[in-house]
Amino acid sequence: MKRCWTCARCRCRSAAARATTSPTRWRRPRPLAASGFGNDEIGAGLRSFVSDSKHNPLRSNVFDVEGVTVIVDYAHNCAAYAALAETARAMTPGRVVGVVAAPGDRRDADLVDIGRTCAAGFDDLVVYETENRGRVSGSVAALLVQGARLGRFPGEHLQTELDVHSAIRAGLALCQPGDVLVFGCGSSISELTEALRPTKPEIAQRIEMEAA
Repeated sequence: MKRCWTCARCRCRSAAARATTSPTRWRRPRPLAASGFGNDEIGAGLRSFVSDSKHNPLRSNVFDVEGVTVIVDYAHNCAAYAALAETARAMTPGRVVGVVAAPGDRRDADLVDIGRTCAAGFDDLVVYETENRGRVSGSVAALLVQGARLGRFPGEHLQTELDVHSAIRAGLALCQPGDVLVFGCGSSISELTEALRPTKPEIAQRIEMEAA
């Protein structure tokens, strides 16, 4: 399977993901033109692309949770988190909260760098763990937190919740209507819906319907 250009260790999850993460997205669509597609057809196809949970799951999928904009994305490296934070910042004059993690099969230095990048992009951070891939529980989060502290992130705005559902709920508790929450390194939309279900079952059901 083709690997994505931003992270040599990961495997892209879909053709759509490869299309949105590959440097070739900046090039002119010569292969399409060479296949017999006209410029109008190419333009119409590009305009029809929607980055929602149906057509492009876990790639900047946006949901509303009681006035808080929640962005769900499989961000898992510095470039992705920096881009998401910039996008979120452009969407609100309010706070930008990051619920962040990273796969465990990265070098310690890479995980520290991800934490430092998140410190630069978010107002509040909730660090959780997912796919530790051989590392002991808590070790990945500790390295991300180390990076955030090296980035001089205020300790009162930094917390660790290893469980993904608890982390999402903690992140939402920090938000006011109009704020943006970025849920990074998510592996499924169901992680968001299951976090919401105990206290916000109607919202969880609506998001499930949107994603179906």
